[in-house]
Amino acid sequence: MSDYRYDIVRNVNSFRRKLEWGLGNLPRAVKFKNIKWDDELSVMAMRVSNQCLEHTFSPCVNTFLYKDVGESSDFVKVQNISKGFNVISFLNMWFDYHKMMKPSYVNYFPNVAPQDHLIIFANLIYEKNKKMGCGMVKSGQGRYLTCLFDKKIKPYEQLYTTRLKDFRTNRKLNETESPPLNSSSTEAIVTLSTAYK
Repeated sequence: MSDYRYDIVRNVNSFRRKLEWGLGNLPRAVKFKNIKWDDELSVMAMRVSNQCLEHTFSPCVNTFLYKDVGESSDFVKVQNISKGFNVISFLNMWFDYHKMMKPSYVNYFPNVAPQDHLIIFANLIYEKNKKMGCGMVKSGQGRYLTCLFDKKIKPYEQLYTTRLKDFRTNRKLNETESPPLNSSSTEAIVTLSTAYK
């Protein structure tokens, strides 16, 4: 995976930036910190991938340094014409899982099975994750990728801090001023002042 480590981290961080501007129906995120590559997580991810049987999951992904590791593992079979399916192809597939995520899950992530596509995607956008490492196995037409993260998502936990949907919802009406009157009507002109947090 060392050949792909920079591409993996760049792609994950780029995708997280998309959430800051709004992605599909998901709420906008406040600024994410960049995820960084971790060799220890990568070695452990490679061990998990080497022992894979399509969708079996290793309960032993924790390390001495990382006591509560999050895991995203996935398996695909590729056709002869798809020999170029690599770790970036997996990540793009995982990013596409955002279409299955309900907006409410961002604030209250459900208790799902480890092999569920929601947890695979959620690990990528979990704001507490600061480090990751991946390992991939190619076996015939099969491809198996595991990415491990330094934090495991707890059921019903918030995935990331959200922004207000629209900056205009953060405006307050300044009611202390008396509205000026128009000479041709009694229509009030209301002054808006923008309040920023």
